[in-house]
Amino acid sequence: TTSGSRAHSVTGWPAAAATWASAVPQAPPPRTVTLRKAPEAECFIDRSAKTRYLVGMDEKLATRDRILHAAMNRIKHYGYGKTTMAEIAADCDMSPGNIYRFFEAKIDIAEAMARKHYAAEQAELAAIARKKDWPADKRLREIFFKRMRDSYCMFEENAKILEVAEVLTRERPTFANEQFALERVFLSAVLEEGEKTGLFAHGDHTHTAEMMQVATMKFSIPQLWSRLTLPKLERELDGVLNLIMHGLYAREGAAKPARARQTETAAT
Repeated sequence: TTSGSRAHSVTGWPAAAATWASAVPQAPPPRTVTLRKAPEAECFIDRSAKTRYLVGMDEKLATRDRILHAAMNRIKHYGYGKTTMAEIAADCDMSPGNIYRFFEAKIDIAEAMARKHYAAEQAELAAIARKKDWPADKRLREIFFKRMRDSYCMFEENAKILEVAEVLTRERPTFANEQFALERVFLSAVLEEGEKTGLFAHGDHTHTAEMMQVATMKFSIPQLWSRLTLPKLERELDGVLNLIMHGLYAREGAAKPARARQTETAAT
């Protein structure tokens, strides 16, 4: 009986196996597991490479900032002309050769310093341009007055940094053009808003913004052009802006203040 049962089990195995296979048709093949693991490994490698790249970029940016900070401190004390790349490198505890991996020449450090300064300045001026609760003429006035006052105070407190402005004006003339082009973006936007509200007359806003910059060029870096005190510069800028605004106002906008003054005079 035992041998017969074994024979029956052996001979019946193919049929039982077929029945089991048909009952579980969705059983995944082994290779499916392997295919799911491969992308995970690739993603891990990809993430690791990206992480190393970002860390490396952060380290480079940190080193650049350290160089710029050291250069600024040295130029404040000794001036641009008397500052050398080797001295800046020594202040950063690096070899003179290593600093050239980040900046090819001293003029490149000067330009990077200026770009960092003007990026912060442009952000502050653009914030004034976005003050929707202020009329357009007030915003324009505040932009030009803030630019002049901040520039005057910076060079008055750090006279030797003026050398950097002089060198960039002479050796990198396109740098100033780039900064003025960025400034024209938000100046044009304010002029356009002034026209939409009926305050300013219709015109070419980009061209008008450029002409405003030309007319106020003296006040962008006052110490480059004159040795006037800040109150005298403020008086001059106010007069220039009065002339500009008079030309910008729409006829209705220009007439309203005059009528208002006449009404106030009659009331008194």
